[in-house]
Amino acid sequence: MKILVVVALCVVHGWSIALKDSYGFLQTIRETDGRSPSSKLWHDAVAEHQLRIVGGNSVRVPGRYPWQASLQYRSGSRHICGASLISNKWLVTAAHCVNGMMAYRMQIVLGMHDRTTRRMGKPAVYRIAKFIKHYNFINSGKLGFPNDIALIKLSTAARYNQYVKPIKMAPVNANFTGDTCYITGWGRLYGKCTVGDSGGPLVCISGASYQLVGATSWGRTGCSGVYPSVYTRVSAYRTWIKIITGL
Repeated sequence: MKILVVVALCVVHGWSIALKDSYGFLQTIRETDGRSPSSKLWHDAVAEHQLRIVGGNSVRVPGRYPWQASLQYRSGSRHICGASLISNKWLVTAAHCVNGMMAYRMQIVLGMHDRTTRRMGKPAVYRIAKFIKHYNFINSGKLGFPNDIALIKLSTAARYNQYVKPIKMAPVNANFTGDTCYITGWGRLYGKCTVGDSGGPLVCISGASYQLVGATSWGRTGCSGVYPSVYTRVSAYRTWIKIITGL
């Protein structure tokens, strides 16, 4: 049984987490490492374009993170990436998750908790109308996969319930340094690492609610915990998202 996994993070200045926008990363990441993204170590860090979550815990209550979605192949219902519901028709994911994919061959599942048995929660399958990758996305590890963000439009509107609800996106210039944040997904477990959570949400607590801060992009192989997990900064793309979705 593949239960939804959650990891609590504290956003700090350092290597534990990196948010990126366009071609740049947070200045604090450069200050900590002292090297530019062109260094060999940086190239090694993006050698395998997958994120590994270290130290995750199963989510006990179905519907705890109701914006979490699973991007799957329609044939076989195989989970390939996560996504975040931002309205009843639109989701945010990573561009590399949909790069080269045909929308008619894919599906979105909402309200799902246990991925294999689907006995908990209220999973509902939705056809996909189209994928929209950011126009400046570059599928290159040497460049750090710039603009790794995409939108998914559903063919029919999602039905909200206790297991399916959208999440508010972080506003432009939002700063969550020092705040408690969470990443979620159903990645395959290898020791203390999970694989397959790309595109999924990084959310932070703002007041009494959560905000979508990042879309999972990539991380270093081996799960050493020394290098950062990297997320596309959603707030940096709010203008692009609004032009397409109106949100």
